[in-house]
Amino acid sequence: GEVLSGDIYLAQKNYQAALKKYQAAYQVKPTIKILDLIINIFTELDKQADAITFLKNELNKYPANNQIRLRLANFYQNAQMYDSAAKLYRTVLTDQPDNILVLNNLAWAYSQLGNPEALILAKQAYDKRPDIAAVEDTYGYILFKQGKVQQALKVLRQAAQTAPNLAEVQLHLAEVYRANQNLKKAREILQDLVDSGSYEKEQALQLLSKWSDE
Repeated sequence: GEVLSGDIYLAQKNYQAALKKYQAAYQVKPTIKILDLIINIFTELDKQADAITFLKNELNKYPANNQIRLRLANFYQNAQMYDSAAKLYRTVLTDQPDNILVLNNLAWAYSQLGNPEALILAKQAYDKRPDIAAVEDTYGYILFKQGKVQQALKVLRQAAQTAPNLAEVQLHLAEVYRANQNLKKAREILQDLVDSGSYEKEQALQLLSKWSDE
C-alpha cells in the first residue's frame, strides 16, 4: 500500500510525499527496487548528499550487498569523490572480476586519481567488450591523457560510430583531434555540439574560446 501511494505521488511529481511513502515501505520490506525509488527521488531533489548518507547506512547494515555498494560507488563518482568510489569498485571487482561496467568505472576513477593502473583496467574492459560506447570512450580518453594520441583517436572514432549522439564522446573526440594536429575537425565537432544545444554545450564553448588563437 505504501509503495502504491508512493507511485501515485511520484506520478504527480510530489516528490517529498512519494519519498515518505517509499521510506515507510522500505522499513517494512527493504528491497533493492524500493531503495532505487528512494535514491532516484533524492537525485530528482538534488539531494545527492542525502542519497550517499542513506546508502552508507544501508551498506553498514548489509555489508555483503554489492548492489548497494555499486549504487554508493556511482554516487561517489558523480560527486567526484573518486578515492571513495574506487575503494568500493575494487571490492566489487574482487567478487565479480568480469563485470565490465565495474572495470570501466574503476578505470575512470583511477584516471582521475592519477593511478597508472587506470589504463590497464580500461584496456581489460575494452578487450572484453569493444562494442560498448562508454567502455570505448573511457579507454580512448585515458590513452589520450597518457599521451598515446594516435591510439586514442582510433578508439574514440570507433566510440563515436557506436554512439554518434553521445555528446561526451564527441567532446573527447574533439580534444583528441586537436592533439593529433587536426584543429579544423576538432572545431567542427565542438560547433556541432554548440548548435545542437547538447548538455556539453558550455564545455564546447569553453574549448572553442580556448582554441580561438590557435
